[in-house]
Order: sequence, then C-alpha cells, then structure tokens
Amino acid sequence: MVEIPSSLLIGCASGDDTCWQELIRLTGGHFQRIARVNLRDPSLTDDVLQETYFKVFRNLRKLRDRSRAMPWMVQILINECRMMNRKLKREAQNESEESLSYQLASTKDDRGSAETREILGRLLRQLPEHYREILVLREIEGLDYEEIALTLRVPIGTVRSRLARARTMWVDLAGEIVEAGGLLDLCLDGGDGVA
Repeated sequence: MVEIPSSLLIGCASGDDTCWQELIRLTGGHFQRIARVNLRDPSLTDDVLQETYFKVFRNLRKLRDRSRAMPWMVQILINECRMMNRKLKREAQNESEESLSYQLASTKDDRGSAETREILGRLLRQLPEHYREILVLREIEGLDYEEIALTLRVPIGTVRSRLARARTMWVDLAGEIVEAGGLLDLCLDGGDGVA
C-alpha cells in the first residue's frame, strides 16, 4: 500500500495546493485501477475519483490517525463506487445485462490482450460487489490481508473467507476460457497495464 508522508497530509489539511497535487499523484494510479474494476461503467472513473478527492479534502482534518490515511481514502473510494453502482443499477433496471458497459481499459493494447482483458473484466464484474472488491484489493493492488481488513473494516477471517470464495467464483465463471491457475496471471499481465 502507498505510504503517505505525514508532512504531506499536514500540508493538504492546511490547504496547500502543491501538497494536494502530490497526494493525487501518489494515489491516482491506484485509485483509478480500483475504481475501473469496481464500477459497472468504467467510463465514470473520473467522476468517482473527483468525488472521492472532494470528500477526502472536506474530511481530512477529522482524520486522527495519519498512518491510516490510505486505507481511509480507499474506503471512501469504494463507498463512492458502491453508490455509483447503485445509481447505475436503478437507472438500468429495465435494461438487459448486455446493455451495460463492461470494458476493462488497458493502457497497452497487445495483440489479443485487450480482448482477453475485456472478457476477464466482464467475468470480474459478474462477481457480487463484496467479493469483487476483495479480489481487486488483493490480486490487483497487492494489499495484504491486514490492509484489506482495515480498508474494508472487516475482520481478517472475513477477508480470508471472502477471498477464497471470490477466487472460487472467479474460476467457476471463467469456465473453459483458461485454466484456473493462469486466470489471474492473464488478467494481470503487465501489472500496472491493467485498468
């Protein structure tokens, strides 16, 4: 997980624009990946990030434990994704599942990789929200169980059981697309190139 220097948080809390730009630079890539994979419509990523940073800006002075700044910010981001997904669900209640945009964006379009990522992105978005979130935080963002527990505010045992269930559901959904052992490797090909 990204370490945010305490001095940077103090600068942000005092309204220093340079500090805010640095905070966004430090966290932006991580937040984009988390949002793109968790949103029903990844094209709304910028809207969700803007709202997330606005809420961080508005509430940063209330944060008592600066060492928990990143998990706190990720929790705000996940909540914003959930709210946006609920809004989209209400708006699309009468539309079919196929009318929703399920595209996992890629910063590098290798032959076949974009198609593979699109397929795997669709599969990932079919997982229930709390399984998808935990899978993204562990497998894409590389957070350890304790960091996930802090971020999602659940016990570590819940993280373990949800992650195991999410992995099983992920492989079941993938079916014959790829062998179970190589599924996440295909999706994560290139590390930061996903989402």
